[in-house]
Amino acid sequence: MSRACAVDARMFTWDYVTHFDVTPTRREVESAFNKEFSESCGILQAKGACFAIWPLCSFHDDDEMVSRYLVAVTENTRNTKKNRRLSPRQIAMFSAADAAIRKSTFEDNSGNYWCYAVAENVLYMLVFYEGRLCYWSEESLLEGTSLDSLLVRFRCFLKTDALFSRAERFAEIKLDGPFDKSLFRKASRDPLWKNFDLKRNRKKYHGEGNLIKMVVAALALLMLAFWLCFCKDDDLDCHECVDALPIELRPVPMFVESEEPVEKNPVLGHGEMSVLRIKCDSPPFHLKGVVGQKIAVIAVSGETRSVTLGDSLGTFIVNTIGRDYLKLSCGDSIVERQVGNE
Repeated sequence: MSRACAVDARMFTWDYVTHFDVTPTRREVESAFNKEFSESCGILQAKGACFAIWPLCSFHDDDEMVSRYLVAVTENTRNTKKNRRLSPRQIAMFSAADAAIRKSTFEDNSGNYWCYAVAENVLYMLVFYEGRLCYWSEESLLEGTSLDSLLVRFRCFLKTDALFSRAERFAEIKLDGPFDKSLFRKASRDPLWKNFDLKRNRKKYHGEGNLIKMVVAALALLMLAFWLCFCKDDDLDCHECVDALPIELRPVPMFVESEEPVEKNPVLGHGEMSVLRIKCDSPPFHLKGVVGQKIAVIAVSGETRSVTLGDSLGTFIVNTIGRDYLKLSCGDSIVERQVGNE
């Protein structure tokens, strides 16, 4: 795997909505993005900026499927070293957030955290839902902008968003800089970022231009208009929040046509273990993420669950939660899963 090279970029979250039984392809996602931001994308392609779209998660909302993507935009990739993958330098904040979550004193939080930081006059927002990064935003702090008012509006957004409104609460963590190169290198090795490469879109969008501010400004206006529909500057809580229907957080396939097959054997509750089975059956599950080596977020039979040490999956018991792996035991049998592996 090639080493990562830090580049200047701006990132934001974008939702793509389809029918509940549709899994969008890469071509469909790119086409929808170009259609929604047709003017900006036209200028990007003509003048030379580069952007990449990366899947974060997907979930059902009523009869629709919402696929949530991370979009990164950069202006110039020509003067970078060959055979080096290009990653936004601010992913260092992901490492800072990971370290802060591990050190946090919040217990039984189900992996729901909202981390924010101000660096170089930009407000960064990272939201972890059930242990997974599901939202990223960046907003320039203009002169006269109240940081507190932006935080208030974002609290309201968490309570009204179709996905985040299902969480009982989000633990708030303020990150302190500086965010140095060591944090960037650590983040670039994380399973979430190790395949994130802005250079992949270079053949299609290559060259130089001064267009990032235009894209970010347009997005910021859309976000601000959305927040203002629900919040007032002096409100500390969202008073007009409407409960969303139950949803199911699912990993987004990397632009494939079909979803993963439905697995069997649901996860049993805390401390439950089947006493009727004589032999150990390896439970089919997918490890989606680990929070602070205390909580493991897994997918079983299309459902997302959080487990801790001592919880049971079929006839197996969770006995080890590592940085990016999970071990189960049943007698002398051991089952291990890595993050992202089936």
